[in-house]
Amino acid sequence: MSVAPEYKKNPDGTRKKLSTWQVNFYYVDIVDGKKKKKHKRNFRTKKDGERFEKEFREQHELKEGETPKANGAKSITFAELVKKYRADKSHTIREHTWKTKNDIINSKILPYFKKMNLKDINNETIDVWINQLMKGPGDGTTYADTYTRTIFNQLSSLFNFAVDHGYMDKNPARGRAHFRKKSRNGINFWTLEEYKKFREAISENQKSYIAFEILYWCGIRVGELLALTPSDFNFKPQSDDEVSTLRINKSYQRLNKKDVVTEPKTEKSNRTITIPPAVAEKIENYIKKLYGIKPKERIFKFTKCKLGHDIKKYSEIAGVKRIRVHDLRHSHVSYLINVKHMSALAIADRMGHEAIDITYMYAHLFPNVQNKLAKEMDEDV
Repeated sequence: MSVAPEYKKNPDGTRKKLSTWQVNFYYVDIVDGKKKKKHKRNFRTKKDGERFEKEFREQHELKEGETPKANGAKSITFAELVKKYRADKSHTIREHTWKTKNDIINSKILPYFKKMNLKDINNETIDVWINQLMKGPGDGTTYADTYTRTIFNQLSSLFNFAVDHGYMDKNPARGRAHFRKKSRNGINFWTLEEYKKFREAISENQKSYIAFEILYWCGIRVGELLALTPSDFNFKPQSDDEVSTLRINKSYQRLNKKDVVTEPKTEKSNRTITIPPAVAEKIENYIKKLYGIKPKERIFKFTKCKLGHDIKKYSEIAGVKRIRVHDLRHSHVSYLINVKHMSALAIADRMGHEAIDITYMYAHLFPNVQNKLAKEMDEDV
């Protein structure tokens, strides 16, 4: 059977069946005529896996009566490469992530490379394209450094795919671009005082007020916020020593004019976090006022755009700097570090960071904590 369920091995040696599927099959490569094995994981449904195998065989398998194409680059254009890349990747990447990648390919990469043959693309070709990319969209503005790097990385991923499948000998984009690295000191956030000013200004808008309270005091992602339902909250602690909790197990996006709820961004994103009692009381009272809401029904039935509009409007009213909605997550981390002196490991668990390295993006905030700690220790010397 080429399409089978995936399993995760537990520490005790038992296996847990996952909700994803994997594909394993052999095929004769159209490029060199050799028999090869194809293995791909993380398909959301069995049908996705079967569709992938069918499309892969149509594009990569040597048909009866055909002769191998000794040099794959001579027989494939960049547009054909993109078609194969889409067939391989689109079923295994989160829908929202794939939409972003596909938009970049269509608008920033294909217009330049589409008609080129892979054998004609070299280092010089990439350099010319980079120079055009650095000039921006042509309206007198330039792309942000991070966006430019994202576009380049997507092109490099396409060439890596071509190398892996025998269509190119090497990636012509490797080592060609040296974009400025994003400064970690450039993380934007509100201090506790700034957030309180913003909160006071937005208090007239109860729905948004509660949404921002959750974002600031819980540090969850926007997609996680918009997917929340009443059943995700536990407002009845088992003892006086415990507090209310919030379970994060899904994420929301608006894609192609449809509401899409998926699993969280990473495995570590599945988590349960504690809520400050005063904030929990506000949330519980708000949910009680939502007439007829069902346990599995979304609480916040708006999009990220509305929250962005609210930040723009009420930050001006409050007289604080304007930040992005995602920067509320950075603000929560700053609060945990500078006000509550929480360790990096504890922060990683609360935020759902896949690796603690992500938490160290905020390393520049920790020296303040270390200085305060040293002064407090001095009192005990």
